[in-house]
Amino acid sequence: MKDIGDGLFSIFLDEFRDVSMKEQMSIVLRYVNKKGQVMERFIGVERVSSTTALSLKDVIEHLFSRFNLSISSLRGQGYDGTSNMRGEYNGLKALILKENPSAFYIHCFAHQRQLVLVAVANKHAEIETFFTLVNKVVNVIGGSTKRCDLLREKKRLEVVESLNLGEISSGKGLNQETNLKRPGDTRWGSHYSSFFSLILMFSATVDVIEMIATEETSFGQIGEARILLESMLTFDFVFSLHLMKKVLSISDELSKSLQRRDQDIVNAMKLVKICCSWRNTQGITNLHHFRADFFYAIIDMQIQELNDRFSEVNSDLLFCIARLCPENSFFAFNKDKLLQLCEKVGIDKREKEKKEVYSLVYRLVTLTLILLVATAIVERVFFAIKIVKNRLRNQMGDQWLCDSLVPYIENDVFANINKLDDIFRV
Repeated sequence: MKDIGDGLFSIFLDEFRDVSMKEQMSIVLRYVNKKGQVMERFIGVERVSSTTALSLKDVIEHLFSRFNLSISSLRGQGYDGTSNMRGEYNGLKALILKENPSAFYIHCFAHQRQLVLVAVANKHAEIETFFTLVNKVVNVIGGSTKRCDLLREKKRLEVVESLNLGEISSGKGLNQETNLKRPGDTRWGSHYSSFFSLILMFSATVDVIEMIATEETSFGQIGEARILLESMLTFDFVFSLHLMKKVLSISDELSKSLQRRDQDIVNAMKLVKICCSWRNTQGITNLHHFRADFFYAIIDMQIQELNDRFSEVNSDLLFCIARLCPENSFFAFNKDKLLQLCEKVGIDKREKEKKEVYSLVYRLVTLTLILLVATAIVERVFFAIKIVKNRLRNQMGDQWLCDSLVPYIENDVFANINKLDDIFRV
């Protein structure tokens, strides 16, 4: 709070149900410190009895009051795409905008990228069928500890044989034990990881499903296993598997870039455009059916979805912000657009002395940097909660949970505290 002072900031929020089934809301602030560095700091979790927009807003107001923050200093809101968060009329975004029109809402870029993949799966019949088959394969094997162990053993024997034949090399980090990964529509990069693991363990997976299909004790699953085996051994399935792995590898790099703490909104939009243009120029040599009906159709759908999902940030706000870009000796500089930006963010644009104008330009740059790109840091808090509050510590109180999470997550700050006197002084 001392670092922020009376400066401007943005807020990240997301909800999570912990191991004791309590609904928690993770809160992170993004701001530019006095050294000009973009900072994202986790300030705690708040217990919420209800996830309605009004309840969440009450929690935010209580938090701001406790830390002496003003909603008038808020310049950015970053949430996922749920209706209670981004609702146009009654969502949390709308409620805050009523009090502060300059608190711009930006839907997490990484979430939007994942929604593109889901939309394509639902629109393309062959790929939707492929996604369903992959889910069934993972469920049939992952639903049994015995089958998971059998899969790992099959893969281990396969690796040993390949090493003996000199087909693969050994070394640190190579040939590590793994398993099939379950995809999820809301988990970033999960589909790519799932397809990658299935390709890596394809032969062993086929062997295990073949054993299920011929095992007399697998009552109720023999028929399903035979259908899966027949589908997996078709060219369509294998082609779709490698195609989707290739397609998702492009956007996977985009997702990782978007999750960087120091990412800014202008550069993030450039990355999205690069991803779209890369897809537009790629070709593939195969039969017309797989080239036109699979590859081109999926690429076109993803380009359309990317453009639709990210159109909301292609607004006057983004174009105004882009005028501050220092590339090519401030080639994009435009005075009228910057004056328009001043209006949007609530800065008085009347004539001022030079020294005051320079400070306003610095303030505009600061406002640009604190706008949010992705809510990755909030998602990481959820993983930390699972470590700090686990099954053995499921009765942990809300305040104790928050007090334990802050030093665990912001360990780089607490690493600088060398003496107990410093803590007692605070």
